[in-house]
Amino acid sequence: MVGYPQAPHKTTDHRQQIQECPATRALVGKSLLTPRRFVYAIRCRRWSCAYCREQNKRVLFARVAAGRPQRLMTLTCLPRTGETPLDAYKRIRPCVTRLCQMVRDNFGPCEYVCVTERTEKGWPHFHVLMRSPFVPQHWLSDKWLSLTGAPVVDIRRVKEWKSAARYVCKYVLKAVATPGISRFGRVVSFTRGYRLEPFRRRGTPHCTWEILHCLPDDYVRSLGEGWSRSEENGGWTLLPATLEAWDRENADRKDRLNRWLLSRLHTVAGPPVAAPGRREVTHFFPGW
Repeated sequence: MVGYPQAPHKTTDHRQQIQECPATRALVGKSLLTPRRFVYAIRCRRWSCAYCREQNKRVLFARVAAGRPQRLMTLTCLPRTGETPLDAYKRIRPCVTRLCQMVRDNFGPCEYVCVTERTEKGWPHFHVLMRSPFVPQHWLSDKWLSLTGAPVVDIRRVKEWKSAARYVCKYVLKAVATPGISRFGRVVSFTRGYRLEPFRRRGTPHCTWEILHCLPDDYVRSLGEGWSRSEENGGWTLLPATLEAWDRENADRKDRLNRWLLSRLHTVAGPPVAAPGRREVTHFFPGW
């Protein structure tokens, strides 16, 4: 694990996050190469949390807009006799994936994000933002009719991809942030190649990572007075400030490095077993 993805347009203030998100936890990384520790604040990411809801909106919009979609397709639902809205969703949702696969097979590459909307009558509709070549509407209507029995398909060119991202994001917010509205399942889904730009990650060294159910400040205080801390990259970097703390952390680091190396060399737990006619592996990894 090298780092955590950040929102591409703004860095979150970790101190404000700790104050406003009641379920903030500490992500602690212990370096394998130097006696250092890294502490980051992890928010709860729940839509019911007032602070995380605003952050989720920003991240969702950035992720949808990052794909720069070219077309907006709306797929309708024609319920069958005796079918409930949930049954209709389970029947039709796989057909969305199948339809986009047919677009790939007949017209070329197609990457998309699909958002499920529950209409006022309770039936599912699907809004699909695509990055694809031109696809005739009559072809889509014929294929959707053969797959689901619903002939109504609307597709139009996206003139401003940010506006289109806002349009589909409002349906996600309607589904996940409005009380009293139950969800069919996953509200929004992306294809693997939808995002054009890779996530930016924090450039931290090799570490062993652990999530603690406490505030980052509480973890830093629990280390005592033998550590110094500095704020960088949206978190804290901790260094031993006394010789005693340095020796203790360095010994712990060597033990972590030994365990990490052995976990990469062997698939079974416990000390390594030397192969016949070969030098003992314990000679290379002191501590066993």
